[in-house]
Amino acid sequence: MPLDKHHPHVMTCLPTKTISEAVIVPPFDVIRSKDSSSIASEEEAIELQEWLSLIALESPRIFDGDAIDPYLYRHNAIEEGRASTKALALVSWSGLFSGDWARNFFLECCRATTDEDQAWFAMIGYAFKVESVEGNEGFTILRLPSKGANSSQSRALGDDVTGPTVGDYLLWETKNGYP
Repeated sequence: MPLDKHHPHVMTCLPTKTISEAVIVPPFDVIRSKDSSSIASEEEAIELQEWLSLIALESPRIFDGDAIDPYLYRHNAIEEGRASTKALALVSWSGLFSGDWARNFFLECCRATTDEDQAWFAMIGYAFKVESVEGNEGFTILRLPSKGANSSQSRALGDDVTGPTVGDYLLWETKNGYP
């Protein structure tokens, strides 16, 4: 290998999988505009991105039954009475990966997410923290659950039934630690 002369320390980075029961999940329909052609508002999109970040951090604020004092934690991205409680799987790891690997992983997630069960997924990636950057730079991609008619339409658009389906996706780019 060309790097052997530099005596690299090779490490294997294995993913960790966490299944969380009773996670409060916001209604995804509030993020779509009435005609489904765009997002409803920037504020709702940012609140959804904050909720995804809480999941990535494995914060106790996402669990049903969390009774934190409202004085200590005032943020509530989920409207009362509109949320549902579901089990979520979080797969995470730290290490290097290429852009090709990230694209292929994203496409595999698209193929594995079926329209029939209102499934969704989010992919969050961050660059290494560098002093000159003053924060993490990264991205969040969210595939929203499809809406009734969107499911059959997405399957009818192409011959590749096992490929990614047409649907609604949101992308946030994070610079200097802010979306």
